Amino acid sequence: MFASMECTQAAEALLLHAARVAAPREIVAVLGGCIAGANAQVRRVVMLPNDAIDGDASFAVDSVAFSQCEHELRNGGDTFLGFAHSHPNGSTAPSIRDREQLWTECVQMITDGHTWKAFVLDKNRAVHPLTALPAPTTHAQPTNHQEQRS
Repeated sequence: MFASMECTQAAEALLLHAARVAAPREIVAVLGGCIAGANAQVRRVVMLPNDAIDGDASFAVDSVAFSQCEHELRNGGDTFLGFAHSHPNGSTAPSIRDREQLWTECVQMITDGHTWKAFVLDKNRAVHPLTALPAPTTHAQPTNHQEQRS
């Protein structure tokens, strides 16, 4: 299981900006990068459409869109690390719904549009916060999956 996470400045900037622009709707993104021991290195954030009907309080991802995104990450030399989503209400803590529904054993990142926190849910759905490490010096390009489809 991961213990820490790094996020490039470009990936972080894309995620924070997208969350501010989309508010009050939640955003959802896939995180890509590499794994170094117990450290997840997020180099790429791929924004996905939020298909939730109640998108101001939740998010949903189309399985085909996720599959295409995961394929895009692999083709770019990155590994799927997890997901990011926003809480426009200002909390970066996982909600009860998050603890019940998010995927386990991968990085989960929550932003309020200004800051973020990351964690992993174990198989028992216990929350394990990740230590945020300084951004790596490489500047990979984050992408917006919605723009690439047009």
